[in-house]
Amino acid sequence: DKTTTTTTTTSKEQEQEQFRVMYMDMITDAFGDVLDQMRTTTTSSAMEIDIDILVDCLQSGMEFLEEPTSGNFGGGGGA
Repeated sequence: DKTTTTTTTTSKEQEQEQFRVMYMDMITDAFGDVLDQMRTTTTSSAMEIDIDILVDCLQSGMEFLEEPTSGNFGGGGGA
């Protein structure tokens, strides 16, 4: 049934979004002092940090915390 599939997909997407928000909150709390230091250092120097790249890097750590697939830890399911 298409409705059940859509509901399941939406529910899965909501769970993933909730996890992403929780993970990013945890990371920013844990490394808040480092992030603040980076912010103040970059505003007073010529070095600039690409925020989009920083967020992508932080989010990439979520892959290691996702449900394991194919018996592999980390959700990679690789070879």
